[in-house]
Amino acid sequence: MLGLAKSLLLQGKVQESYSILAKFPPSREYNSAQTLLPLSRALGNLEKGITFDSEEPLDPAFHNTLRLEKRGNLEAAMDGLLDILREDKHYRDGEAQRVMVAILELLGDNNPVARQYRGELASILF
Repeated sequence: MLGLAKSLLLQGKVQESYSILAKFPPSREYNSAQTLLPLSRALGNLEKGITFDSEEPLDPAFHNTLRLEKRGNLEAAMDGLLDILREDKHYRDGEAQRVMVAILELLGDNNPVARQYRGELASILF
């Protein structure tokens, strides 16, 4: 189920992935599914045209990173998220950070690109 949800996210089938992740059964993969949920939720909001009410200056950049991720340009999306986190580590109560961690989860532990971005994320946050 987790593999299917990841595959659907990578294909841009956000609603299908969200329905799997939101009802994910308790198992060894449960934590991974919960890690992916913020990305699926954010992409779903993007598809529905839901925007934030306030005039947060980083909102356009965040929406752009989501559009990049949806198109499959994960590295550019992660670069954008890192830029947002450099400006505001707690953007939208940690939403940018949760989306970044979800993308890293999507890439997997053995991906060299993910390892590089994990290091950059850690240096920004700590």
